[in-house]
Amino acid sequence: MNFFKNYDNDIVIKEEFGRGGKEVSIIKAVDFELNKLRSGKNYVIQPFVEQFELLNRLNPNSVNTFRVNTFLEENGTISVRFVFLRFGTNESKVDNLASGGNLLFFDLDGKPSRFAYDKLGSEIGEKHENTGFEFSKLIIPGYTVMLEKCREAHRKFPYVRLIGWDVCFDREGNPILLEWNADRPHIDALEGKFGPFFSEGIFTKYA
Repeated sequence: MNFFKNYDNDIVIKEEFGRGGKEVSIIKAVDFELNKLRSGKNYVIQPFVEQFELLNRLNPNSVNTFRVNTFLEENGTISVRFVFLRFGTNESKVDNLASGGNLLFFDLDGKPSRFAYDKLGSEIGEKHENTGFEFSKLIIPGYTVMLEKCREAHRKFPYVRLIGWDVCFDREGNPILLEWNADRPHIDALEGKFGPFFSEGIFTKYA
């Protein structure tokens, strides 16, 4: 508890199994009270990330995170199947699609698509609705490093074929792996609109 009293910054508290930006709170560390946590629940408590300046210009109100989906191929290599950036709008503190965030696809070389989309796959334009930042100008210097970090992390979990990694960039531009998702990591929501991401019919072998 002394850590929170002496830590002069915000912290993020996320309840176990929280999804879609729910059960997440951001508070000053000095305001943390243990008795406010629900009994019988597990929590992740971590420092608030000060994000990379370019992503802050896109949207300063939330930490805007990449979703990198990696796949364990039959030959044992790890491929990246698709990448998109989630970003918040209208002063929301979270970027999740379920909480009103939008998404911007990137190719594997780090080039962003011209248009962004909402959670239903509807095109929302070429600029952020609040900041006016042009999506096509969002070139992240550490993009390839991020992809390799995700591939390397996936190699530690050879029993999982498909993983969706949530990644942010800190103030210095270093990619930080926040969490991994192995339960339908946006495949079902995006395959029909933006795919195919698995054109080989690979999953029919395991149906």
